[in-house]
Amino acid sequence: MRYREGRGFSLLELRKKNKKQKSENLAIVLFFFHVQKVKLHPKYARTIGIAVDPRRRNKSLEGVSRNVKRLKTYLQRLVLFPVKPKATDLKDNKEKYVQYLTALQKAKDRLAKYQRYRSKALPYKHHVPGTQVVKVSEVPKYNAFGTLRNEWNVQHHHFKWRRANKRLAKKRAMEKKKQEKKESKGAGGEEE
Repeated sequence: MRYREGRGFSLLELRKKNKKQKSENLAIVLFFFHVQKVKLHPKYARTIGIAVDPRRRNKSLEGVSRNVKRLKTYLQRLVLFPVKPKATDLKDNKEKYVQYLTALQKAKDRLAKYQRYRSKALPYKHHVPGTQVVKVSEVPKYNAFGTLRNEWNVQHHHFKWRRANKRLAKKRAMEKKKQEKKESKGAGGEEE
């Protein structure tokens, strides 16, 4: 199955309990709350560039773990720039300004590592399953075309054949009853 990017992460993946998610699979919820360590509020997640879709439901444990893994890698690579202190703070305390400048430089250096992700944060990579080399002697000998054709015939003519089988069974049952009547009349006449 080819996966695609959706509208956003579910509330379960962001580890936010939702009262509407009662129909969610209990195993997924238990797994998530005991093993995974992502904890983001949906409103905060939107401010740091994470799309959130509160309507989305998780259907499988694999999907939840895959999306949580993507969230964790995104958060590890996320570069948050520090908030510039107010002008009044700068006049009073120069240490705050120095801390701000060092934090800003660190953020810029960290951002330089992830230059290739600037166009799209964590683009989804489709993994093509690898092929295996098999010896010709290990391949079973059968008629592939004939097998496929037979399957197609069974699928398309199943009901027609079933009706014919029912008619034939009904006809045989009627013949059997007639035969039994004849035998019972013939046997009954001999005894007298």
